[in-house]
Amino acid sequence: MAPSDGIMTQCEHCFVRFEAPARSAGGMANCDSCGRATTIPGGTDVEWIAVCIINVFLAAVAIAVAYQIGGPVGGVIALLVCTVVGLKFRLSS
Repeated sequence: MAPSDGIMTQCEHCFVRFEAPARSAGGMANCDSCGRATTIPGGTDVEWIAVCIINVFLAAVAIAVAYQIGGPVGGVIALLVCTVVGLKFRLSS
């Protein structure tokens, strides 16, 4: 059996896993189960890069403000919170 050229993903609406065509990487494809369009990971998404840059900037500002208010402990707490939120966001996409 030949390896598949598709991308395994999960529907954003019904949460069923399905295989999307490789050409839809970074775009949208219709779910095999519910038929609704869902985002397919991959590709070179300029918007994703912009979102990451903005998030890093906002995290740096949040850490700086937390440091000013709460000292080193506040800065470390803000750093940990930003890291956890960033990882959760990345793992869920």
